[in-house]
Amino acid sequence: MLEKPVNYGGAFSVPPARLRRRALRACGPRVISAQQIRSMLEACQKSPQLTNLRAMMLLGINAGLNNAEASRLRIGEIDLEAGVLDKPRDKTEEPRRAMLWPATIEAIKAALTRREKLYKKRPLSDELQQVVFVTKHRRPYTSTSSSGKPLDSVGLEFRSLAK
Repeated sequence: MLEKPVNYGGAFSVPPARLRRRALRACGPRVISAQQIRSMLEACQKSPQLTNLRAMMLLGINAGLNNAEASRLRIGEIDLEAGVLDKPRDKTEEPRRAMLWPATIEAIKAALTRREKLYKKRPLSDELQQVVFVTKHRRPYTSTSSSGKPLDSVGLEFRSLAK
């Protein structure tokens, strides 16, 4: 359709690594201390609304799951009796098997118990029946809006808790 290719110019080229490292250094480290994490986990334990977030945080620490992986965790991918998570990585489909800590197992059990109580009168849709973590609005924790924008309720809850 075009007679000659579009000239994007140099504004879209990747900046040198030296400049990227300088910008990262100027922002300072993005580190959460162990004590801050313990405080957040303790705060989650005190609030029933944060039961899911506590379990997802423990899965992140224990098994290396990110927000999206934790929010899409299916009931068949965890064996609470044996204390094993068997979930392939989302991007690469590499197998991932992790032994779960007792605290992680208890947090997942608490989340499943709370879920059962919340949705006892009006069951969840078939799509969400096998998902471990569901929001109070009966939606998955991570999804995509109709405009294609990613929606991340895990990140929103975590940010508000961290503040």
